[in-house]
Amino acid sequence: MRNCRRSIEFLFSITLLLVASNYANATQNPPSAAAEPKEEFIVLIPVRDVAEIQRDIESADKAQTAAGEAERTAQDQRSSVASLLEEKKQAIAANKEKLKAAKQQKNDTEVSLLTADGKALERDKDLLDQQQALRDAEISLAQKQNELAMLTKQALDLEKQLAGKRADQTGSNVSKPDLARAARRLVDFEKATLEAQKKVADKQADVADAGKKVIEHRLKTLEAQQNIYGGK
Repeated sequence: MRNCRRSIEFLFSITLLLVASNYANATQNPPSAAAEPKEEFIVLIPVRDVAEIQRDIESADKAQTAAGEAERTAQDQRSSVASLLEEKKQAIAANKEKLKAAKQQKNDTEVSLLTADGKALERDKDLLDQQQALRDAEISLAQKQNELAMLTKQALDLEKQLAGKRADQTGSNVSKPDLARAARRLVDFEKATLEAQKKVADKQADVADAGKKVIEHRLKTLEAQQNIYGGK
């Protein structure tokens, strides 16, 4: 019985020592406040494979070639319309002279015929005017598409160089000073690439506006054609 009591007293003493020790640690090393989350740098330009970037460069190159061909086609069509328009203006002027003479001669039948011809010639001229405006809009669109393709290639070339710089920075045999310089160059390339991408975005807006104008001129040309068919 005596041995049992001693065991209990011993365990009680150990428990008091542990409690005291925990209290001392708590007062000497109070729990620190939760660490504020650090702001991490984010990847502003998505990491892409060089082969993928190269394919985009080739696509932009094709787009630039297509834009150049579209501009040449529109220029040729505009020249043809300009020739027809000049001929139509001369025909209108000749009709007016004939109409004037018919009125002086009081030839009512000829006046009626020439008046109808004059209206038809004016409708033809209006159609040619609309076609010429349409070709001008198509030329402007093609030029802006050409500029967009050129800016796109420039931005992609910078992105391709950036990908190479990123690869260089991850090399295992790079000293700390060299790593710091590489990091600064990387930031410079990122800034240049982002600025180039902004120019692309601005030019895309210009292309969209030019495309809208082409559609508007096509609608006006359609209306002019309908006027000829309807004889308005």
